[in-house]
Amino acid sequence: MPLGVDYKVIAVDPSGKYKFNLSKLVTALTWGDDEQELAAKAQVTIANTMYKERHIASYLQLMTRIYIYTKSGSKYYERFRGIVWEIENDDDTEKTHTVLAYDRSIYLMKTHDNAFFPKGKTCEYIIKKICSKWGIKVKYSWYSHKCGKKKYNDQAVADIFTSLMDAAKLGTGHGYVFRMDKGILKVMKKGQNQKIPYLKVKKNITKSTRKKSLDDICTKVAIVGSEKKSGAVPVLATIKKNNKKYGTVQQFVEKEEGSTLAKAKKEARNILKEQGKPTEEIEVVCKDVPWIRKGDTVYAHSANLKNFYYCTAVEHNGMDGTMTIDLEVRKGA
Repeated sequence: MPLGVDYKVIAVDPSGKYKFNLSKLVTALTWGDDEQELAAKAQVTIANTMYKERHIASYLQLMTRIYIYTKSGSKYYERFRGIVWEIENDDDTEKTHTVLAYDRSIYLMKTHDNAFFPKGKTCEYIIKKICSKWGIKVKYSWYSHKCGKKKYNDQAVADIFTSLMDAAKLGTGHGYVFRMDKGILKVMKKGQNQKIPYLKVKKNITKSTRKKSLDDICTKVAIVGSEKKSGAVPVLATIKKNNKKYGTVQQFVEKEEGSTLAKAKKEARNILKEQGKPTEEIEVVCKDVPWIRKGDTVYAHSANLKNFYYCTAVEHNGMDGTMTIDLEVRKGA
Protein backbone atom coordinates (compact mmCIF):
# COMPACT_ATOMS: atom_id res chain seq x y z
CA MET A 1 0.00 0.00 0.00
CA PRO A 2 1.54 3.37 -1.01
CA LEU A 3 1.69 6.37 1.28
CA GLY A 4 -1.49 8.43 1.13
CA VAL A 5 -1.44 11.47 -1.16
CA ASP A 6 -2.04 13.77 1.80
CA TYR A 7 1.21 12.72 3.56
CA LYS A 8 4.78 13.72 2.77
CA VAL A 9 8.06 12.55 4.35
CA ILE A 10 11.30 14.51 3.94
CA ALA A 11 14.76 13.45 5.15
CA VAL A 12 17.97 15.47 5.41
CA ASP A 13 21.16 13.46 5.86
CA PRO A 14 23.44 14.25 8.85
CA SER A 15 25.84 16.29 6.71
CA GLY A 16 23.01 18.48 5.43
CA LYS A 17 24.24 17.87 1.88
CA TYR A 18 21.41 15.60 0.74
CA LYS A 19 17.67 16.19 1.05
CA PHE A 20 15.27 13.43 0.03
CA ASN A 21 11.53 13.39 -0.56
CA LEU A 22 10.85 9.83 0.58
CA SER A 23 7.09 9.90 0.02
CA LYS A 24 7.08 7.51 -2.97
CA LEU A 25 9.47 5.11 -1.20
CA VAL A 26 7.60 4.82 2.11
CA THR A 27 6.15 1.37 2.83
CA ALA A 28 5.21 2.00 6.48
CA LEU A 29 4.72 5.19 8.47
CA THR A 30 3.51 5.89 11.99
CA TRP A 31 4.07 8.84 14.28
CA GLY A 32 2.61 10.31 17.45
CA ASP A 33 2.82 10.78 21.21
CA ASP A 34 3.17 8.08 23.85
CA GLU A 35 1.54 8.65 27.24
CA GLN A 36 4.68 7.71 29.17
CA GLU A 37 7.29 9.54 27.06
CA LEU A 38 8.02 13.23 26.74
CA ALA A 39 9.27 12.93 23.16
CA ALA A 40 7.07 12.34 20.13
CA LYS A 41 8.35 9.64 17.78
CA ALA A 42 8.00 8.46 14.20
CA GLN A 43 8.83 5.13 12.57
CA VAL A 44 9.45 5.15 8.84
CA THR A 45 10.17 2.20 6.54
CA ILE A 46 11.24 2.83 2.96
CA ALA A 47 12.15 0.79 -0.10
CA ASN A 48 15.96 0.81 -0.16
CA THR A 49 16.50 2.01 -3.72
CA MET A 50 19.75 3.21 -5.29
CA TYR A 51 20.80 6.86 -5.39
CA LYS A 52 24.12 7.92 -6.99
CA GLU A 53 25.36 4.33 -7.00
CA ARG A 54 24.64 3.89 -3.29
CA HIS A 55 21.68 2.41 -1.45
CA ILE A 56 19.61 5.23 -0.03
CA ALA A 57 19.91 3.62 3.42
CA SER A 58 23.58 4.60 3.48
CA TYR A 59 22.53 8.25 3.52
CA LEU A 60 19.81 7.88 6.18
CA GLN A 61 21.96 7.15 9.21
CA LEU A 62 21.78 8.22 12.85
CA MET A 63 21.16 11.99 13.26
CA THR A 64 19.31 12.21 9.93
CA ARG A 65 16.53 14.78 10.22
CA ILE A 66 13.00 13.55 9.48
CA TYR A 67 10.03 15.79 8.68
CA ILE A 68 6.44 14.62 8.26
CA TYR A 69 3.85 16.85 6.56
CA THR A 70 0.15 16.44 5.90
CA LYS A 71 -1.96 18.28 3.37
CA SER A 72 -4.88 20.53 4.26
CA GLY A 73 -6.49 22.32 1.35
CA SER A 74 -3.68 23.20 -1.04
CA LYS A 75 -0.93 23.44 1.59
CA TYR A 76 1.24 20.99 3.49
CA TYR A 77 1.72 21.51 7.24
CA GLU A 78 4.48 20.13 9.42
CA ARG A 79 3.27 17.48 11.86
CA PHE A 80 6.57 16.04 13.09
CA ARG A 81 10.24 16.92 13.05
CA GLY A 82 12.90 14.81 14.70
CA ILE A 83 16.20 13.04 14.36
CA VAL A 84 16.92 9.38 13.62
CA TRP A 85 17.77 7.78 16.94
CA GLU A 86 17.63 4.10 15.95
CA ILE A 87 18.17 2.11 12.76
CA GLU A 88 16.48 -1.26 12.73
CA ASN A 89 18.06 -3.07 9.77
CA ASP A 90 21.36 -4.97 9.89
CA ASP A 91 22.73 -4.01 6.51
CA ASP A 92 22.47 -0.96 4.24
CA THR A 93 21.81 -3.27 1.27
CA GLU A 94 18.61 -4.83 2.64
CA LYS A 95 15.46 -4.35 0.55
CA THR A 96 13.88 -2.04 3.13
CA HIS A 97 15.27 0.46 5.62
CA THR A 98 13.51 1.31 8.89
CA VAL A 99 14.36 4.25 11.12
CA LEU A 100 12.97 5.44 14.45
CA ALA A 101 13.08 9.19 14.99
CA TYR A 102 12.34 11.31 18.07
CA ASP A 103 11.78 15.03 18.46
CA ARG A 104 14.29 17.08 20.47
CA SER A 105 12.64 16.10 23.76
CA ILE A 106 14.63 12.86 23.52
CA TYR A 107 17.62 14.83 24.77
CA LEU A 108 15.66 15.79 27.89
CA MET A 109 14.81 12.12 28.40
CA LYS A 110 18.43 11.01 28.11
CA THR A 111 20.28 13.94 29.74
CA HIS A 112 20.81 13.86 33.52
CA ASP A 113 21.22 16.99 35.62
CA ASN A 114 21.58 18.32 39.16
CA ALA A 115 19.49 21.29 40.24
CA PHE A 116 18.47 23.18 43.36
CA PHE A 117 15.75 25.80 43.66
CA PRO A 118 14.71 27.56 46.88
CA LYS A 119 11.10 27.75 47.97
CA GLY A 120 8.95 30.18 46.02
CA LYS A 121 10.20 29.58 42.48
CA THR A 122 7.50 28.86 39.91
CA CYS A 123 7.22 25.85 37.61
CA GLU A 124 7.78 28.18 34.67
CA TYR A 125 10.99 29.55 36.17
CA ILE A 126 12.40 26.10 36.97
CA ILE A 127 11.63 24.61 33.55
CA LYS A 128 12.98 27.61 31.65
CA LYS A 129 16.11 27.77 33.83
CA ILE A 130 16.98 24.12 33.23
CA CYS A 131 16.15 24.24 29.51
CA SER A 132 18.37 27.30 29.04
CA LYS A 133 21.35 25.14 30.03
CA TRP A 134 20.60 22.76 27.18
CA GLY A 135 19.70 25.25 24.46
CA ILE A 136 15.97 24.45 24.35
CA LYS A 137 13.44 27.24 23.99
CA VAL A 138 10.29 27.07 26.12
CA LYS A 139 6.80 28.45 25.61
CA TYR A 140 4.90 28.22 28.90
CA SER A 141 1.11 28.65 28.96
CA TRP A 142 0.18 26.55 32.02
CA TYR A 143 -0.89 28.04 35.35
CA SER A 144 1.46 30.08 37.54
CA HIS A 145 2.34 27.87 40.50
CA LYS A 146 4.92 28.50 43.22
CA CYS A 147 6.82 25.44 44.40
CA GLY A 148 8.46 24.37 47.63
CA LYS A 149 12.19 23.81 47.83
CA LYS A 150 13.33 21.53 45.01
CA LYS A 151 16.53 19.49 44.89
CA TYR A 152 17.40 17.07 42.10
CA ASN A 153 20.49 14.86 41.94
CA ASP A 154 21.48 12.86 38.85
CA GLN A 155 17.96 12.74 37.41
CA ALA A 156 16.89 12.74 33.78
CA VAL A 157 15.68 16.23 32.90
CA ALA A 158 12.38 14.79 31.63
CA ASP A 159 11.87 13.08 34.99
CA ILE A 160 12.60 16.35 36.79
CA PHE A 161 9.95 18.10 34.72
CA THR A 162 7.29 15.41 35.13
CA SER A 163 7.83 15.11 38.90
CA LEU A 164 7.70 18.91 39.19
CA MET A 165 4.46 19.15 37.21
CA ASP A 166 2.90 16.12 38.90
CA ALA A 167 3.42 17.86 42.25
CA ALA A 168 1.95 21.05 40.82
CA LYS A 169 -1.00 19.08 39.50
CA LEU A 170 -1.66 17.77 43.02
CA GLY A 171 -1.51 21.30 44.37
CA THR A 172 -3.78 22.85 41.75
CA GLY A 173 -5.95 20.03 40.48
CA HIS A 174 -5.11 20.96 36.87
CA GLY A 175 -3.63 18.60 34.28
CA TYR A 176 -0.77 19.54 32.00
CA VAL A 177 0.88 18.41 28.78
CA PHE A 178 4.39 18.78 27.35
CA ARG A 179 4.70 19.15 23.59
CA MET A 180 7.67 19.82 21.31
CA ASP A 181 6.57 21.95 18.35
CA LYS A 182 9.13 22.94 15.71
CA GLY A 183 11.93 22.69 18.25
CA ILE A 184 10.15 24.65 21.01
CA LEU A 185 9.08 22.89 24.22
CA LYS A 186 5.53 23.88 25.09
CA VAL A 187 4.11 23.46 28.60
CA MET A 188 0.37 23.65 28.16
CA LYS A 189 -3.04 23.20 29.71
CA LYS A 190 -4.95 20.26 28.30
CA GLY A 191 -7.57 20.85 25.64
CA GLN A 192 -6.08 23.92 23.97
CA ASN A 193 -7.16 22.96 20.43
CA GLN A 194 -9.74 25.39 19.04
CA LYS A 195 -11.23 22.85 16.62
CA ILE A 196 -12.68 19.75 18.29
CA PRO A 197 -13.03 16.67 16.04
CA TYR A 198 -16.38 14.86 16.25
CA LEU A 199 -15.76 11.12 16.09
CA LYS A 200 -18.73 8.81 15.51
CA VAL A 201 -19.33 5.16 14.69
CA LYS A 202 -20.19 4.46 11.02
CA LYS A 203 -18.85 7.89 10.16
CA ASN A 204 -15.18 7.85 11.17
CA ILE A 205 -14.80 5.45 14.15
CA THR A 206 -13.98 1.85 13.20
CA LYS A 207 -13.37 0.48 16.70
CA SER A 208 -13.70 1.57 20.32
CA THR A 209 -12.84 -0.31 23.51
CA ARG A 210 -13.37 0.64 27.14
CA LYS A 211 -11.97 -1.09 30.22
CA LYS A 212 -12.48 -0.22 33.90
CA SER A 213 -10.07 -1.16 36.68
CA LEU A 214 -9.43 -0.66 40.40
CA ASP A 215 -5.65 -0.97 39.97
CA ASP A 216 -4.98 2.71 40.72
CA ILE A 217 -7.74 3.26 43.27
CA CYS A 218 -7.04 5.36 46.36
CA THR A 219 -9.74 5.90 48.99
CA LYS A 220 -7.71 7.21 51.94
CA VAL A 221 -4.84 9.69 52.17
CA ALA A 222 -2.83 10.09 55.35
CA ILE A 223 -0.97 13.38 55.76
CA VAL A 224 2.31 12.93 57.62
CA GLY A 225 4.80 15.35 59.12
CA SER A 226 8.57 15.26 59.49
CA GLU A 227 10.23 12.31 61.16
CA LYS A 228 10.86 12.79 64.90
CA LYS A 229 14.11 12.02 66.72
CA SER A 230 12.57 8.74 67.87
CA GLY A 231 12.08 7.71 64.26
CA ALA A 232 8.31 7.99 64.43
CA VAL A 233 6.47 9.77 61.63
CA PRO A 234 3.37 11.60 62.92
CA VAL A 235 0.06 11.37 61.06
CA LEU A 236 -1.37 14.90 61.05
CA ALA A 237 -4.69 14.18 59.31
CA THR A 238 -6.53 11.64 57.16
CA ILE A 239 -9.01 12.22 54.35
CA LYS A 240 -11.28 9.54 52.88
CA LYS A 241 -13.46 9.12 49.82
CA ASN A 242 -15.47 6.10 48.60
CA ASN A 243 -13.76 3.80 51.13
CA LYS A 244 -17.07 2.18 52.02
CA LYS A 245 -17.82 1.53 48.36
CA TYR A 246 -14.40 0.27 47.22
CA GLY A 247 -12.61 -0.64 50.46
CA THR A 248 -9.62 1.15 51.97
CA VAL A 249 -6.52 1.71 49.83
CA GLN A 250 -4.18 4.25 51.41
CA GLN A 251 -1.56 6.67 50.13
CA PHE A 252 0.57 9.24 51.96
CA VAL A 253 1.12 12.96 51.46
CA GLU A 254 4.03 14.55 53.29
CA LYS A 255 3.55 18.09 54.56
CA GLU A 256 6.56 19.94 53.23
CA GLU A 257 8.77 21.83 55.65
CA GLY A 258 7.53 25.41 55.95
CA SER A 259 4.24 24.59 54.24
CA THR A 260 0.77 24.46 55.79
CA LEU A 261 -1.51 21.59 56.70
CA ALA A 262 -4.22 23.22 54.57
CA LYS A 263 -2.01 22.93 51.48
CA ALA A 264 -1.27 19.27 52.23
CA LYS A 265 -5.00 18.61 52.66
CA LYS A 266 -5.66 20.20 49.27
CA GLU A 267 -3.11 17.84 47.69
CA ALA A 268 -4.78 14.89 49.44
CA ARG A 269 -8.21 15.92 48.15
CA ASN A 270 -6.84 16.22 44.63
CA ILE A 271 -5.41 12.67 44.87
CA LEU A 272 -8.84 11.39 45.91
CA LYS A 273 -10.52 13.43 43.19
CA GLU A 274 -8.22 11.82 40.62
CA GLN A 275 -7.96 8.30 42.05
CA GLY A 276 -11.02 7.86 44.27
CA LYS A 277 -12.89 6.01 41.53
CA PRO A 278 -12.09 3.23 39.04
CA THR A 279 -9.75 4.15 36.21
CA GLU A 280 -10.81 3.76 32.60
CA GLU A 281 -8.73 2.72 29.61
CA ILE A 282 -10.38 3.96 26.42
CA GLU A 283 -9.00 3.32 22.94
CA VAL A 284 -10.49 4.50 19.67
CA VAL A 285 -9.41 3.66 16.11
CA CYS A 286 -10.75 6.15 13.60
CA LYS A 287 -10.08 8.12 10.44
CA ASP A 288 -6.91 10.15 10.84
CA VAL A 289 -7.01 13.75 12.04
CA PRO A 290 -3.31 14.48 11.43
CA TRP A 291 -3.01 17.53 13.67
CA ILE A 292 -4.36 15.78 16.79
CA ARG A 293 -1.74 15.34 19.53
CA LYS A 294 -1.55 14.29 23.15
CA GLY A 295 -3.52 16.70 25.33
CA ASP A 296 -6.02 17.69 22.63
CA THR A 297 -9.79 17.40 23.07
CA VAL A 298 -12.03 15.22 20.91
CA TYR A 299 -15.70 14.31 21.10
CA ALA A 300 -16.36 10.58 20.68
CA HIS A 301 -19.76 8.93 20.18
CA SER A 302 -20.12 5.16 19.96
CA ALA A 303 -22.03 2.38 21.70
CA ASN A 304 -19.89 2.80 24.84
CA LEU A 305 -18.71 6.42 24.48
CA LYS A 306 -20.54 9.74 24.42
CA ASN A 307 -18.54 12.61 25.83
CA PHE A 308 -15.65 15.05 25.44
CA TYR A 309 -12.26 13.42 26.02
CA TYR A 310 -8.60 14.35 26.29
CA CYS A 311 -6.14 12.37 24.18
CA THR A 312 -3.51 10.76 26.40
CA ALA A 313 -1.67 9.02 23.54
CA VAL A 314 -1.89 9.25 19.75
CA GLU A 315 -0.53 7.16 16.88
CA HIS A 316 -1.12 8.28 13.30
CA ASN A 317 -0.82 5.80 10.44
CA GLY A 318 0.07 7.35 7.11
CA MET A 319 -0.49 4.18 5.13
CA ASP A 320 -4.15 3.55 5.83
CA GLY A 321 -5.10 7.07 6.95
CA THR A 322 -6.17 6.06 10.46
CA MET A 323 -5.19 7.01 13.98
CA THR A 324 -5.34 5.14 17.29
CA ILE A 325 -5.98 7.35 20.32
CA ASP A 326 -6.12 6.65 24.05
CA LEU A 327 -8.64 8.82 25.86
CA GLU A 328 -9.64 10.06 29.30
CA VAL A 329 -12.91 11.82 30.14
CA ARG A 330 -12.53 15.59 30.13
CA LYS A 331 -13.33 17.05 33.54
CA GLY A 332 -16.48 19.11 33.59
CA ALA A 333 -17.70 17.59 30.31
